[in-house]
Amino acid sequence: MDIEGGTFSDKALENALRRVQFSEKRERSLISRLVKGVTERRITLDFCIDLFSKTKTTKQKPLIKNALRLGVYQLLYMENIPASAAVNETVKLVRKHGFNSLAGFVNGVLRSVERSKDSIAWPEKNDMVKYLSVMYSTPEWLVKLISEQYPDEAEKILASNIVDRKLSVRVNGTMLDRQALISELEDEGIKAEPSTYSENALTISDIDFLMRLSSFRDGHFTVQDVSSQCAIEALGIQPDDVVWDICSAPGGKSTAAAERVKNGKGHIYSMDLSEDKLPLIEDNADRLDLSDCMSISAHDATTPYPDDLPKPDVIIADLPCSGLGVMARKSDIRYRLTLESMDELVELQHAILDNTIHELKPGGKLLFSTCTINKNENEAGRDYILKTHPELSFVTERLFLQGVEPCDGFYYSIFVKEK
Repeated sequence: MDIEGGTFSDKALENALRRVQFSEKRERSLISRLVKGVTERRITLDFCIDLFSKTKTTKQKPLIKNALRLGVYQLLYMENIPASAAVNETVKLVRKHGFNSLAGFVNGVLRSVERSKDSIAWPEKNDMVKYLSVMYSTPEWLVKLISEQYPDEAEKILASNIVDRKLSVRVNGTMLDRQALISELEDEGIKAEPSTYSENALTISDIDFLMRLSSFRDGHFTVQDVSSQCAIEALGIQPDDVVWDICSAPGGKSTAAAERVKNGKGHIYSMDLSEDKLPLIEDNADRLDLSDCMSISAHDATTPYPDDLPKPDVIIADLPCSGLGVMARKSDIRYRLTLESMDELVELQHAILDNTIHELKPGGKLLFSTCTINKNENEAGRDYILKTHPELSFVTERLFLQGVEPCDGFYYSIFVKEK
């Protein structure tokens, strides 16, 4: 779905659900399903519409195109909604927004899709790039990139980006243990399952607005993918460590680190370039009762750090990246990326690393991580660190591939600074 003003669909949906948080759960679920579904299936839907429309989607008015996507999505993927209702409500939507003259066109396209939906001429596998692009709603250039880097896993990766995934959360170990949280969530009607990756991780499902849960409001857990949790656990942060999290919003890694120093003399310095994102970190720190061991500030990680900032024992460098590992949660990433923008991100990563690594104490650890699976942003970044910063020694690394493992795509590598 095309969202006006450049807003990512997940943020637009979050704002919309906040406005209707007291409506019936069924209504909120329908809104969520339509926004997420139309966004993640956009290329598939446009392919289908173009088969039945004389005016191709590239020539249609934005509202008409989005209305057709909504209607076709319901016809193809929502069996619980009668076809007549899907068509009629879409036509009403078009009329409501002043496009009476195009109501017949919309009705005709949707009726054609309804009649032929079981015999649509989808691309064949003999053109694998086209097939993967349409079936898993991914631009062809991105299909080629993923297929070249992961030839054996490409279809699993792409398929995982258009399926519902349970929400991964982290238990606040300073307040309770995992079993206690499972019981608390069950009392609130939420099914929770322990993760095999981390003793602090759970997956939950069937929840559309976390603030409705007292366990969330009380700070007993926070949202963080288990792959990201594993990265912090691998660092082995000690209670007295000074930790810099240099690109920290919305604060998942900062608060995970803070839980490990809360009962010691350590402190987390949580920084982010975007000042408007700092309230997200502050809210998470307050809710989790971790504010006393965290300092939160705006800082551009490509510029010198304040002289009065204590030198770090640990640097968390979860750097700007293409986000190819989180396309299941942020579906419109795939439509906004370009090869040029990905190259620019690599240059930015290098600038941040070069500006930051020398701040690390002798014997200190660096975590380099991204939420992408692009090797040019991951393994190539590891090699850049080793080539340009010989004072660092490689310790370990791990790559998580979505679709191959039940988590987001994610990469991390850890280095230690020689004494």
